[in-house]
Amino acid sequence: MAYEGQGWMLHHLKSNFEDRILIPKESLAFVFSGEDKLGVRTSFVPVKMELEEQHFLILANPPKDWLINFSAEPIDAKILILKLETLHQFLGLHIKTGKINQNSRFQMPRAPLLLTGAMRMAIFQLFDFNNKGTIGVLFRQSKIMEFLSLMLMDLQKENSGFKECPFLEDKVESNKIVEARKILIREFHLPNKIKDLAKKVGTNEYKLKVGFRHIYGNSIHNYLVDQRLENGRILLAKSGSSVSNVAEKVGYSNPSHFIEAFKKKFGITPKKLISS
Repeated sequence: MAYEGQGWMLHHLKSNFEDRILIPKESLAFVFSGEDKLGVRTSFVPVKMELEEQHFLILANPPKDWLINFSAEPIDAKILILKLETLHQFLGLHIKTGKINQNSRFQMPRAPLLLTGAMRMAIFQLFDFNNKGTIGVLFRQSKIMEFLSLMLMDLQKENSGFKECPFLEDKVESNKIVEARKILIREFHLPNKIKDLAKKVGTNEYKLKVGFRHIYGNSIHNYLVDQRLENGRILLAKSGSSVSNVAEKVGYSNPSHFIEAFKKKFGITPKKLISS
C-alpha cells in the first residue's frame, strides 16, 4: 500500500517479499512497527535496530537517496516519508536552499521514541483510511500534522518541565520521572499503582506525583487513563473485538467502568464506535 501527497508519502509493507524501501534525499523517514518486533537497518548505518509496536524511529540521510532494510516474519512496517522542506512548511518556518555538505549524515534520534496513545491513534488513522481522492489527501495531511504536533508537544513538555520543577534540578531525579512515564505508556494495561511505580523508578511517591504533574501537566492517574482509552479506541476500530474484550486488554476489570470513562473522554460509547 502506498499513498502520496505534496511533499509526503506513505508506505505499508506487509509481506516478506517487500523487505526494503528507497528514501529520497532531503527527507525524513518515520518508521513504525506493526504487531511484533521489527528489525531495521539503513544503508548508511548498517547496525540492526529492534523496533517494537509502541515505538517509532526518525531516520534521515539528507545528501543522497538511501535504503531502509526490514527483517521480520512476516514484515509489517509503516513508513511516513516527509520532505524536509514540507516539514518546515508544516511548522511555519522558512528555510534557505543550498548545497548540502556531501560528507554530512545524521540519524535523529539514534534510539526509538515512544508512541503515546494519542500518537498511535493518529498513525492508525493515517494508514487505515482508504479513500484515494482529494478527501483522502486532505485527511492524511491533517493526520500527519496531528502526529507532528503531538510529538513536538510531547518533547516540549519534557524539556520545559525540568526547568520548572524544583525536584528535577538533579538529572538523576528527572530521569526517574521520564522512566515512570515510559512505563505507563508501555504497561498501560497493568495496574501501575503510584507506590509501585515510584518503587520501580527509585523515588518516593510525593516526588513522583509532583514532578510528573510539573512536566506533563497531568496527574499520573489521569495520564494512565488517557493511555488506556486511546489504546482502547485503536483496538475497537482495528479488530472489531467486543467491548468487554477490549476493556480487559487495556486494563479494566469492569467493562462498565471502561464504557463510562470512554464516553466521558470521546463523547461516544464504545458500542457506537464499533457500529459507526
